[in-house]
Amino acid sequence: MHYNVQKGKNYERAKACFEKALKVDPENPEFSTGYAIAVYRLDGFNTTSRFRNAFCVQPLKRAIRLNPEDAYIKCLLAMKLQNIGQKAEGEKYIEEALAKMSSQTYVFRYAAMFYRKKGSINKALQLLEMALRATPSSALVHHQIGLCYRSQVYKISKATNWQPTGRDRENIDRITRLAISHFEFAVEQKPTFEIAYMHLADMYSVAGNSRKAEDTYQKVFCMKSLEEEKIQEIYFQQGQFQEFQKKSEVDAIIYYLKAIKIEKPSSVRDRSISSLEKVVLKKLQRNAEDMESLSILGFIYKLKGEMNKALECYERALRLAAVGHAPEALKYGPR
Repeated sequence: MHYNVQKGKNYERAKACFEKALKVDPENPEFSTGYAIAVYRLDGFNTTSRFRNAFCVQPLKRAIRLNPEDAYIKCLLAMKLQNIGQKAEGEKYIEEALAKMSSQTYVFRYAAMFYRKKGSINKALQLLEMALRATPSSALVHHQIGLCYRSQVYKISKATNWQPTGRDRENIDRITRLAISHFEFAVEQKPTFEIAYMHLADMYSVAGNSRKAEDTYQKVFCMKSLEEEKIQEIYFQQGQFQEFQKKSEVDAIIYYLKAIKIEKPSSVRDRSISSLEKVVLKKLQRNAEDMESLSILGFIYKLKGEMNKALECYERALRLAAVGHAPEALKYGPR
């Protein structure tokens, strides 16, 4: 985490330097490009799930105007536009970057990331195969290939309501093995690749190898530079695995709560809150007097700022407690 704080400070300093340079020479392509990259990186540090910063969009567009041949800047702008929902415009810049005959490996990699997020997995894999020919030992490229296969695994799993059989089961097993092989290669090449370890553990879980999954998660937890958001991601993944693969609502709730109790705002935390809410609502549909679920639902409403709904849940739980239910179920209640 300290490493990332230092990186953030470095980008702040770079941004300030380029700002000063641009005051002297506002149409300088190199200064404009340097400033745009610094702001793009800072956007990444400052982004929260509640407000996706897009301060870098205009600086990136300005840099492209001054240096229209710079494919790297076009890739960064495309990724940012996709993140803020302007996908069609983003794809236009990706296509322009790919149209250059001298496309570098990083262009294929960024384009693949763009198309994977768009859901065009086969196109992403084609681009990554091109990148792999140029850099066969790249941990980043192997990780991206693994992510494509992981997306396919989850797509088939969701389409079969998490209960694949026959050909679907065979496809999931085969694609899971491919994902694992690429993630394993990525962490061999780069032993500090935290997110790749997390995705590898996730695929071990899908493959039914709980011991390897747990060992891999422990490796991540032992990394000193581990950020809170990555710990949230681990807990969220564990929750998803328990809910959909193991069919254990109780264990899923435990992991979603662990993710939520790390209070750093993030998209992962929001997804954990949403997943937890769905699980407890399902439990309450089956048993409206499930006091622990009522208490957790009150906690969720409190997090969302819906205090009237939260108090209603807590009061219902207290009434149940008064007629002999276990009081420890109110541990999520008001403090």
